[in-house]
Amino acid sequence: MKLSTKIENAIVDCFHHEMENWYSYLTLAQWFDLRPFPGFSAFLHAQALDELQHAQMWYHYLIERGSQATFRDITAPKWTFDTARQVIEKALELEEQTTARIGKLFDLIEDERDHLTGASLSNLLTNQTAEMKTMQGMLDLIDMADGPTGLITVDKEVRGMSAK
Repeated sequence: MKLSTKIENAIVDCFHHEMENWYSYLTLAQWFDLRPFPGFSAFLHAQALDELQHAQMWYHYLIERGSQATFRDITAPKWTFDTARQVIEKALELEEQTTARIGKLFDLIEDERDHLTGASLSNLLTNQTAEMKTMQGMLDLIDMADGPTGLITVDKEVRGMSAK
């Protein structure tokens, strides 16, 4: 069964959003790459790969349903950060934006009564909840760090998170 035009367009938007997130996470990782924080760096590089895999999931879903992905330019983020906290706040913001976008897609799926798409994508909101919880947890750890030495300890903890 072919996707409705509205759902197809929404999924193409999700596909493009994940490609932008891939690029964004690489930008965030670079901030840590240029500083002595290999744990944060590894974690954010892993997140970037996750975003690319999410884009591929959207791409393959479009193909499976007889649609095609529309490719668009990816705009380079123009962010500057002064602290590790600001970088992770941006990561949380990216996850919140993704969650909102998926929520709107599910509203559309309900409106269009596309039960097949709803069932196929049912785990996405659960995964997004976990992503936001992880980012908030990282912010909490950063807030508990007492200066640069504490942040180095947090970086070691984050390195363990990226290995899981």
